[in-house]
Amino acid sequence: MNTPRFFAAFGKGDFIKYQGKRLGFWDVIGSGITPYGYIYSLAYQHAVFPDPTIPLFGDCGAWTYRKQDTPTLFQDIVDAQWAIRSYQKRLHPNQETYVTAPDHILFANLSRCQREARREFNWINAHNFFKLAKTQLPHTTPVAVAHGLSISERIRAALDLVELGYKLIGLGGLATIGNVSHALTIIQTVANQLPRSTSLHIFGLCAPRYAKAFAQLPRVYSFDGSTHIREAFQGNFLQTVEDKLVRHRTEKERITIPLCHCYPCRHLKKLGIEPRCCNTRPNNLGRVVHNLKSLVTAQRNAQTNRQILLIAGVAKKLNYKAPAIELYCSPLFKATRRYADATANEFYLLSALHGVVHPQQILEPYECNPYKLSPFQRRAWCNKVINQLRAIAPLGAEFVILGGRQYYAGIIEPLEAAQLYTVTIPLAGLAIGRKLHWLKVNTPSFRQLSLGL
Repeated sequence: MNTPRFFAAFGKGDFIKYQGKRLGFWDVIGSGITPYGYIYSLAYQHAVFPDPTIPLFGDCGAWTYRKQDTPTLFQDIVDAQWAIRSYQKRLHPNQETYVTAPDHILFANLSRCQREARREFNWINAHNFFKLAKTQLPHTTPVAVAHGLSISERIRAALDLVELGYKLIGLGGLATIGNVSHALTIIQTVANQLPRSTSLHIFGLCAPRYAKAFAQLPRVYSFDGSTHIREAFQGNFLQTVEDKLVRHRTEKERITIPLCHCYPCRHLKKLGIEPRCCNTRPNNLGRVVHNLKSLVTAQRNAQTNRQILLIAGVAKKLNYKAPAIELYCSPLFKATRRYADATANEFYLLSALHGVVHPQQILEPYECNPYKLSPFQRRAWCNKVINQLRAIAPLGAEFVILGGRQYYAGIIEPLEAAQLYTVTIPLAGLAIGRKLHWLKVNTPSFRQLSLGL
């Protein structure tokens, strides 16, 4: 399976101030599941840039000057030489970098004369940019965009760019189509006509369903998007639920969204930032980082096909040995089991004594309170569980933990480190009553019963 690279957008003022420092998204999002790199636009003067260890993708800013017949930015005429100079000011020689040739977007409502002028602009600047990049930006990968009002025109434009020497071809203007299947048809059709040595970068499509489709297309090398920014400034707090994103509306005066335990939210809390509120710019920017973490996690989940549910054990047990799935007998555990039986293809139990347990494993009744473990016992338990999970799950799998904090604290970060796994905790921060309600409404049999009434 192909693993396309996701470049997350960041704007000119997208940073968080803390103790006199400007922190970019990359400083707050943490390790583990993160974007491959970040994309910026020559249309902005950015206040912060990632360090050289983080890959960068440069966009020429075509969307900003899309309504101009003669493209200009900062009162300068946009052409290949201007773009080269602009990229040189922003790049580090040891950084993995992709740079896009100046292009002009084609729109169907333009006059014939305007469309022809834009086609000529695109070809001339792609030609000149490639030659200049080879000598003046030798450490970068040049990219040119194949525009067209039809699939056949996009194919012709892409093949012309291949003849110029481009190995990475960009496809843009797909986000405005609004039809997922049509956009994917365009990408697939263009990809099928390209030489094997040529790949595609997809501009502006980053939803998990696209990430899943791109993983099935070997020619899609990378893609980008700004969903995390747009949703955050519209007041939406994104939650990852398997391979989907669920919107929660933020409010100015009160917090109505459950506490989130993702790394960015925990880190932002230490900085005095509350992404679940939309009353200040720092809170809004904090929500951008949280949304980005949710987005890349959902993308990863969409690209992998294995999800494993982990159910925490409880204090109330039978007084005789039994299969683990039957040993625990509290109302909360029974509700969790019904949810697992109805939704999970694969699940295990988390025992404070035994670690990861198969549902049919025979257990004797035991007493072990996870809240009373010493720090040493706690670390030993976490290490044991992490090793057990790594033994049963392939890299890239998603673990969904249904249990209290003592059953997931200390294992999330090691599992997500180096982008090995993803972890989702849908019941985090909920009291027992709200957990029971969540399980009830999310167990299919209950939903069907309520609809039948």
